[in-house]
Amino acid sequence: MTTVLNLLETLGSNATYTDAEKFEQLLAEVELGDELKSAIKNGDKDVIAASLQARTKVFCGIVPAEDDEPSEDDQENDNNILSIANA
Repeated sequence: MTTVLNLLETLGSNATYTDAEKFEQLLAEVELGDELKSAIKNGDKDVIAASLQARTKVFCGIVPAEDDEPSEDDQENDNNILSIANA
């Protein structure tokens, strides 16, 4: 798996490999199976993800933090609740 990640990192960080001949040379030098080399060459993300046992669908949710200090509206709501409870 490290070899695949290193190769993808090299491809992503070095514009030299946009040249088809240099790209082919790099693929020939790397010790990977033919299927995986073909997948990288053709951009087949499903085969690459399967070989890395990676998830292809990831969800990230962001929830805003609440203020530590209550706002005037919160305090007013608390007072209303207390007045109803004391009634």
